[in-house]
Amino acid sequence: MTTYQIMPELSQEDYLALKQDIAERGIQIPIEIDAAGNILDGHHRLRAWKELRDTGWDLQDKYPRVVRLFETEEQKRNHIRALNILRRHLTKEQRDDQWAAMRADGMSYRQIAEVSGVAPNTVRSATVQNCTVQPTVVIGKDGKKRKPTKPYKEKAKPPQAPVASFFVGTDEDEEKAKLRAKKIADTGSEGASQPVNVTMFSSETNEYYTPPQYVEAAREVMCGIDLDPASNEQAQEWIQADTFYTIADDGLNQPWFGRVWLNPPYGKEGNNSNQELWSQRLVAEYREGNVAEAVLLVKAALGYNWFENLWWNWPVCFARERLSFIRSNGDSKGQSKQGTAFLYLGENVARFRQVFRQFGRVIMPENEENGD
Repeated sequence: MTTYQIMPELSQEDYLALKQDIAERGIQIPIEIDAAGNILDGHHRLRAWKELRDTGWDLQDKYPRVVRLFETEEQKRNHIRALNILRRHLTKEQRDDQWAAMRADGMSYRQIAEVSGVAPNTVRSATVQNCTVQPTVVIGKDGKKRKPTKPYKEKAKPPQAPVASFFVGTDEDEEKAKLRAKKIADTGSEGASQPVNVTMFSSETNEYYTPPQYVEAAREVMCGIDLDPASNEQAQEWIQADTFYTIADDGLNQPWFGRVWLNPPYGKEGNNSNQELWSQRLVAEYREGNVAEAVLLVKAALGYNWFENLWWNWPVCFARERLSFIRSNGDSKGQSKQGTAFLYLGENVARFRQVFRQFGRVIMPENEENGD
């Protein structure tokens, strides 16, 4: 198998802390593999899991995995770097080396700056000194290849997403996941002009799901999810909240508490949108002290009072791409027709900014009294 452990090794202290966390909670962030079974991300998590199992720790027989497809090896390597550039505690020299490698693999200065949370000039000044191999082309936002002759005019664009990603719950599901991923890679998704991320769970359902990378980001910010008040059993294969309410439970009339992940239902209840009703309930529970912190996913409804009130009081990340809320059969009919916003209620605003800026611009509230 090809080795894709291109990031520096964890320090012994960080590895032991990771191992202790896995001993207590299991693997929370899925191991990422490619279609050939090569590990892309999660080498240390998998190593710790195996060591714990070998020494008798009672862990689950299977660990969560994601199968990802890419068009090129360069995209694969840059995907790994983008995942880890903020997650890992890198020295300046290590960070600059990764920037140089990302540049050599075809990323523009602005692309690297986006995933690193710094200014493009910072990347350019460091990379020009360290990058011994310059790319022959860079890919612009319009998907066209250009010579990198004028880097200051390159347009910002996030690293190209994998063609497809699938949640794999068991070994038996893995081959099925790979075949479905390959089919989407070969035929596209209903004529979509851009590659799509697809989440597939182990059994069929007509429910729609949030792309898993956003749920995992929320879990990383809050160090767990205690409650998902608008959910279903199938979605919990990925979200894994300690408590969740289904439509039959009527989550609006249930107690809310702890660390909350909330993706409200669409549609209306009377004359009010469900997004407004559920968001207002979340804010009320937070201000009462019942909810400790929360990540809220809603449509970016600029011009609506309920959304303006949220944006006024809480930090918001406007996703740079429209989310595809994918059904388990693989179709992309759940794609949002407008922009998406993630809002954070809690004390750890700096962590929210650090984690979510990989998805888009994070804007601080006008009224910082409640937002920080």
